[in-house]
Amino acid sequence: MRLEKDLPLKQRVSNIAGIVFAAALHLHSFAGGYAVVQTQSVADDIEWHAVAQRLLEKHSSTNLLSFGGHLKESLRALAPERVAFVMKPAEATNENFMHLHELMRQLNADPYDDAMWGIVTAPSAKDAMRIASATNKTSLVGALTTTGLDRAKIAGDVLTICDAHPNCIEKRISGVETKEIVDGDHSGLFADFWNSHEPEFVFTSGHASDRNLEMSFSTGNIVSKGGRLYTQPNASLIDYMTGQYLKGRIRHAKPLAAGTKPKVWLAAGNCLLGKNSGGESMIMALLGEGMVDQFVGYTDVTWFGAVGWGTAGYFTSGGKSLVEAYFLAHHDNLEKLYSASEDERTKAGRIWDSVNTIFYGDPGVDIYLCGIGTPAQSASAQ
Repeated sequence: MRLEKDLPLKQRVSNIAGIVFAAALHLHSFAGGYAVVQTQSVADDIEWHAVAQRLLEKHSSTNLLSFGGHLKESLRALAPERVAFVMKPAEATNENFMHLHELMRQLNADPYDDAMWGIVTAPSAKDAMRIASATNKTSLVGALTTTGLDRAKIAGDVLTICDAHPNCIEKRISGVETKEIVDGDHSGLFADFWNSHEPEFVFTSGHASDRNLEMSFSTGNIVSKGGRLYTQPNASLIDYMTGQYLKGRIRHAKPLAAGTKPKVWLAAGNCLLGKNSGGESMIMALLGEGMVDQFVGYTDVTWFGAVGWGTAGYFTSGGKSLVEAYFLAHHDNLEKLYSASEDERTKAGRIWDSVNTIFYGDPGVDIYLCGIGTPAQSASAQ
């Protein structure tokens, strides 16, 4: 008899659709097990170690591991379904993420990820504790996007700064759908909607870096400084390009309000938005003051897009949580890499995507866009 834990990850995730979830929304334990891996600096810090303990308590687990020479063997023996890696922000580097991508594909004989895993970190232990305390959600209310989204899939107010047509703004406010052409700066529209509606889902594409998110068609920026988010209208893009905002001279800047409710952010088509480059980085501002509890995005430039848009396909079509969508997209990408007959450029793209994306948040928390168990098809761009 084949045990559930011996099944490939993709099949285990697919099997979830047949489970009744009414009780599971409040029962944070997994048949395949849940493990927490902490760095030594986390273990030595009372406040940060409490984050690891909170995750264990929430998921009824005693599987607390540490980074070290025997981590691979310990994970192999446990064969957990989900793994949270708790680390301080200085440890959340691209180099460490690449090592974890490699590690999590070496727990059994196949070349795929052997558990769903994520990075639990934040600018402070207090923020990390908030992320560790996140709970399951069957749906999200409200969305702010810089790329297309089927508004029928989500409740509440929605604003889309279109990436298909210049100056096109689509929105649904109090049930009323409108589409209009708005010239000029769009970062102010982004900030106003964030501040007044505080959507639970943010879905982005377009130019970005570890320090900024550019509005569609270069109509303004959202930038980070000192752990906060600010607008930088198109009239002062030169300030961003010359690094003036890092020197404290953010002209025409408008702060985005500190978050008051948890959010999910899917940066399906943004370069570098998931890269942690220190206290000035966008990702630290999002995980901290922005109150983003789960984030999926690229840690380097994106030019292929299979994992980012594959995640979007599974998540926005409904039926898969963000963590499920992310790892199904990863599996699809690796499956095609190892089994499909593709040209060298496509293979290079799949290799790139296999190590340059990341899931921030507790991988044991299932957050859905619009319900559980409805059929979802991958919409991978590649």
